[in-house]
Amino acid sequence: MMNEDYNYLFKTVLIGDTGVGKTSIAEKFVDNEFNNNFETTIGVDFKAKIVESNDLKFKIQIWDTAGQEKFRSITKTYYRCADAIIVIFDLSNPDSFNLQGWINQIKILNENATIFLVGNKSDLNKEVTKEKALELANSNNINYIECSAKTSQNINKLFDEIIDMLYKEGLKNNTLKKREDIIEFKKKKTFFDKGCCN
Repeated sequence: MMNEDYNYLFKTVLIGDTGVGKTSIAEKFVDNEFNNNFETTIGVDFKAKIVESNDLKFKIQIWDTAGQEKFRSITKTYYRCADAIIVIFDLSNPDSFNLQGWINQIKILNENATIFLVGNKSDLNKEVTKEKALELANSNNINYIECSAKTSQNINKLFDEIIDMLYKEGLKNNTLKKREDIIEFKKKKTFFDKGCCN
């Protein structure tokens, strides 16, 4: 991190049922790759990318969490330190749209996190309508976007919108995480002080 060139850091967490495409979204955004072979995430995977916008550089940390019930106690710890939490479902699988419980849990564990609702696999036949998804998003006062990790539709747009929202909110609330502040903070922390997202 000492040698990385960026101005601000944003931490994002991807959540949702197994198979909705959390890892595919992360890989498409960071590496511009798509893997047709499904592999279940065990616990939590991590990726990062630096994005330039308005003459500034933003480092985006992406914590890709497992969807299985047995890992929920582990992945919940990552909610608390997230700036944004992306709740993902599969547009072709209505069973994956049972998300109100996830959203309620986020609001309890991190009331300050920006929440994005994402319908992935827009390249497939949609079994969850845009109207139904917008109803859930509007009832929880969160943003909604449809995307496809396979075709790249709206993948960059999703993260661009998250960066824009977090930057504007950070300026307004004076909560932006500057690179130099993070480095100084890390120098002061001991090994035993380190938390889940450090």
